[in-house]
Amino acid sequence: MKTEAVDDLGMLADLLLDVARLIRMAEPHGDMPALTETERMVMRIVDLAPGLTPSEIADRSVLQRPNVSVALRSLEAKGLVDRTERVGRNVVVRPTEAAASSLERLRTALRKVMEEAMEGTDTSTLLALSAPLRELEQKLFALRRPTGTP
Repeated sequence: MKTEAVDDLGMLADLLLDVARLIRMAEPHGDMPALTETERMVMRIVDLAPGLTPSEIADRSVLQRPNVSVALRSLEAKGLVDRTERVGRNVVVRPTEAAASSLERLRTALRKVMEEAMEGTDTSTLLALSAPLRELEQKLFALRRPTGTP
């Protein structure tokens, strides 16, 4: 890969981190309980893939299993996840109705932040980035996956 392309990818990565930071700063919390970064990551995985076991969540998040357990206990205490269902010997984790409702309000608020930032601008180019960014997310996850896991 040419040096220019590597520099461009590095600049793009830095830009994505900065945009994410700025969105997070503008993110209204409303009635959603404050979450740690670990809780946010775990909650996102639970929302995107309900019914995973804590070990599967740890694998997807590339977090240590004890850290996921601590986050799940906290999320359960906040009423955002339910760990009561069992599949065989494994507990599975699902978001609660309260989590779904809070997430819907949060995404609505984030949409408003984005609309305000993009006022008067055609957003179709940005929206077209969704699929490539999801693909990038999956590829980055695959690179971070601990060796020996499927």
